[in-house]
Amino acid sequence: MSAFTKLKHYTRRSLFQAFILGMLSFTQPGIWTALNIMGAGGLITTTTANVANSVLFAVMTITSPFFAVLANKIGLKWSLVIGVIGYVPYSAGLYLNSKNGAQWLVMLGAVTCGFSASLFWVAEGTAAVLYPSNNERGLFIGIWQFINKFGLVIGGAIVLALNIHTSTKGGVSLNTYAAFIAIQCAGILFVWFFVKPEKVIRDDGTSARSNIGNESIKDRFKKLGQVFKKKEVWLLAPLSLANMWFMTWQGNYITTYFSVRSRSLNTLVTAFVQMFADIIVGLLLDTKYFSVETKKRWSWHIISFLMTMYFVYSIIIQSIYDKNPVSGLDWTESGFGRGFIPFVLFKLFAEALNNWMYWIIGTMNYHSTELTYVVSIIRGLESNGEMWAFVIGAVNPNLMVSLAVSAGVFWLTVPPVTYLVHFVADDVAAKNIERNKVLDEEFKDKVDGIEGSLGNDSVQSDEVEVEESLVTEKK
Repeated sequence: MSAFTKLKHYTRRSLFQAFILGMLSFTQPGIWTALNIMGAGGLITTTTANVANSVLFAVMTITSPFFAVLANKIGLKWSLVIGVIGYVPYSAGLYLNSKNGAQWLVMLGAVTCGFSASLFWVAEGTAAVLYPSNNERGLFIGIWQFINKFGLVIGGAIVLALNIHTSTKGGVSLNTYAAFIAIQCAGILFVWFFVKPEKVIRDDGTSARSNIGNESIKDRFKKLGQVFKKKEVWLLAPLSLANMWFMTWQGNYITTYFSVRSRSLNTLVTAFVQMFADIIVGLLLDTKYFSVETKKRWSWHIISFLMTMYFVYSIIIQSIYDKNPVSGLDWTESGFGRGFIPFVLFKLFAEALNNWMYWIIGTMNYHSTELTYVVSIIRGLESNGEMWAFVIGAVNPNLMVSLAVSAGVFWLTVPPVTYLVHFVADDVAAKNIERNKVLDEEFKDKVDGIEGSLGNDSVQSDEVEVEESLVTEKK
């Protein structure tokens, strides 16, 4: 075996693809998150960022299901190519706004980022569930999210270095935005190392199915509608709505009460906390000491309990600050740790919750062509939750209101998700295994029919290429 063949074989391994997916996520949503977690995108005020992000997530909410249809037509790789294009204008808008107060590019960037991020989120979420085998899915998701957090690590380090002597409350340096924009521009390079699902090499010898189907547009939307009606999707829907709702309160909270360098420290510290959670939770979800059914239930109960404790603590801290307001709180001042703890605790628990949500989807064994629609609905609802959180933050700046709504939205998810893991998920997984066999046979018959009518040498369709790649790789 030549060195090139060995290298190609290695780059197609599922965990290497987790690395590539993580690098893509790091350069795009990772950097976007770094800007926002600093507090209102690093801006002095929160209004512009809240309005812009409301627009961004409104676009994502509307377009996610439609882009799932597109992703099942052009494939995950080309979906990621398109998905990295729209992030840079948003970051450039923040740069221009901080420089001269102009808002037009922030709003335009919110729209372009909304379209690109919608397709990007669908593609990366589908790959994170589809590419790994069942016994390494937790680790795959963990690696993907672990590398995503390098956006926060690098962003936090840059911001902290640029603002280390700025102990007052205000906006971050303009050089911060220039550095972030350069990282986002480099993201396109990693797409070329991302392989199609059917070319992924799993550790257990099983094969991932292509998500590209040969249905008509009408049939694709019909299947999307069928997925939308599934009981398990509706039971998981409240959790996807609540999954990112907290971001508005966190951004406004840290901007209101903390100095610039404290905000920068927050970005760096919480990134390491999340990275720790990504790997540990991934390994725990993959453990073979417990059955999948047991892991589904107990992991959910533990995470929901920890999240509840966090919200209770945060409400207590927020009520203290409401009675005794502080501003520009620096790490050299007393009381800093008490206000900083909610961020550290929450990032640990919320990261575990986010990874768990994708892991539980994977345990239900959806067919690859159906999985894209499931992920698009979940990520669309996730975007919808973020949109309303930013709308509330823009319309009502009261921090206790924002926090109370975030806590209430999460607690409303507990009953349906508990019902899902106890009474629904196992049956869905078993039925999907049998259903996938039927769908695979139907797909094979259609491909064989195309080959018979066109001839093996002249077949150029994506469907035939998918089928052939399951048997042999092109030289």
